[in-house]
Amino acid sequence: MDKNILLELQEMGKEFTLLYVEDEQDIRDNMALVFRQFFNTVYTAENGLEGLAIFKSKPIDILFTDIEMPIMNGLDMTQKIREISQDIPICIISAFNEVDKFTRAISHRVSHYMLKPIYEDRVITTLYDMLSELKNRLDAEKYRIKLQNEEISQAVEKTAHYFLQSIPSPIFVVDNNQKIVYLNELLTEMLLKKNLEVITGDSIECIESIFSRDNGEKVLFKEVQNDSSHEQKIIFKEGSSPFFYMPRKHEINIPTIDGVGYIIVLNDITIQVKQIRMIEYQKQKLKSNNEILEEFLTRNIFITPQDKKEQAEKILEKASFDTNEMLLRRTHSYKISAANYITTLMDTIDDDLAELNELELDIQSELYEFEYSQQRTTLETIANILQSYANQLVRLIEFSDLADAVASTSMYLKELSQDDINSNGYMIKVAIQSILDDLSNWKEHVFITQTTEDIHYLDSSLYNTILELKNSFDQSSTSPQSNEEDEDLEFF
Repeated sequence: MDKNILLELQEMGKEFTLLYVEDEQDIRDNMALVFRQFFNTVYTAENGLEGLAIFKSKPIDILFTDIEMPIMNGLDMTQKIREISQDIPICIISAFNEVDKFTRAISHRVSHYMLKPIYEDRVITTLYDMLSELKNRLDAEKYRIKLQNEEISQAVEKTAHYFLQSIPSPIFVVDNNQKIVYLNELLTEMLLKKNLEVITGDSIECIESIFSRDNGEKVLFKEVQNDSSHEQKIIFKEGSSPFFYMPRKHEINIPTIDGVGYIIVLNDITIQVKQIRMIEYQKQKLKSNNEILEEFLTRNIFITPQDKKEQAEKILEKASFDTNEMLLRRTHSYKISAANYITTLMDTIDDDLAELNELELDIQSELYEFEYSQQRTTLETIANILQSYANQLVRLIEFSDLADAVASTSMYLKELSQDDINSNGYMIKVAIQSILDDLSNWKEHVFITQTTEDIHYLDSSLYNTILELKNSFDQSSTSPQSNEEDEDLEFF
């Protein structure tokens, strides 16, 4: 026998377990010695029933069995084993060349046979064939499983990417070396807005650089906690508009690296932050209005000694002036910076600002016309546009007082007669132009550059402009007029 075949057989056989079933003890013992040259584990049984029991309780890879045995013969045992395993290689050993028994063995998928007396060369040849078939089948199965696992891994990866992309939040995966393993399209878009193109393998610092904390400190995602008791807000600025996010960390095992990585999900809380700040602003505004109401009632009603008709009429006459005077002094004593106010605005602010821009252009166009025509109809058109401007300001929620000042301007302009215009046309034009410039600058400082520390700085100023305009007109209309008769008398 070729020595190389024996060595190869020993190498193949050491991975497998063999069961040998034979009722004659001498043959069983001798054959077991041969088998143990090639297999680390060899089980023996003296009949089919015992062999079946061993097969059920032990991991058997190859079966050799005699046919004729007491209690249960080899063919009956083979039939029952085939009900358990369709693939185990089986070799039948018989002392008789009986066609019907071999035919039955074939029906049980037995492909190897040996006739007694058994020779060692025949055993080795049969073992080599059976082990080669078994190893090839197992290798093929391993390859099939490998391909299947690769397909599953690809499917899992594809599903994971689809799942991560479908989450409506910026999200990224980081390994234990703080390198980016994955980031979804939402986060990629945010990075591109900052002119950053980040790919897998880049440092997490690229992502951290586009965010800041409330106090201006740098964001470190590795310090984010898993539980809600350590929540922190981070800010992403797109132009002048801030967006607020709450990062949540989820630790995961990433099989492609050593150690534990983590997923960061950035939950958008911009609306919640705006709502909280808007509630705070409204509380301050309500407090201020209550103080104004309390002062007005105390000053004008509760300290009045008697409800005399004359005193009541004076109170009513000066009520509007007193209210405006108190508004000039005390409305919005709680200052709100433009930067903070912008965070309370909804996405529709761009549409509102566009509408205000259109109205300003309309006013400017009509003002050019009024400068040359000096017609009351043109001034009334300007007044109507100012009223529309006031209505648009009301939509901004926080600027009802400024809207009231613009509306007051509109009402006053409508009260002017053609004689008033003839006498004070230039003054009216200059006043309207000044108001228009103030509104445009206010809008720039609050919504565009966000540089003002008090978004209500124009409220009082605009009220003052209207009061000064009315006072100057009132003084002009009540000043004494000279005539020729008075001059003649004076010279006499």
